[in-house]
Amino acid sequence: MKKISQGKKIVYRIVDGEAVLLNGSTGMYYHLNKTGTEVFLGILNGKSIEKIAELQSIKYKKSQGIMKKDVLECVKSLLEKNIITEGRKMRPSSTTPATLTKRRLKKNLLNTTA
Repeated sequence: MKKISQGKKIVYRIVDGEAVLLNGSTGMYYHLNKTGTEVFLGILNGKSIEKIAELQSIKYKKSQGIMKKDVLECVKSLLEKNIITEGRKMRPSSTTPATLTKRRLKKNLLNTTA
């Protein structure tokens, strides 16, 4: 599975349960309805498409298959508009964020000149 994250230069606010987004690079504004906002926030919180579809199928009393199709369409649209971006493939890892930070710091310290 590839990591999906918020696009660069994208800022958003939630207003009455709906996302209002601004692409700082293009100046374009976007509005997501409540279900689109749930997909967007679910993706940002690391939920899988399947989990988002499952939660929405329960909430809106629709089949999980229909909801998965809708979620996939929403994700595709968000990707096309660069609201979210696909990163490199995620690898299962036992490395903690603290360890990663220490490694990055050590590497940066080795590459600096005084």
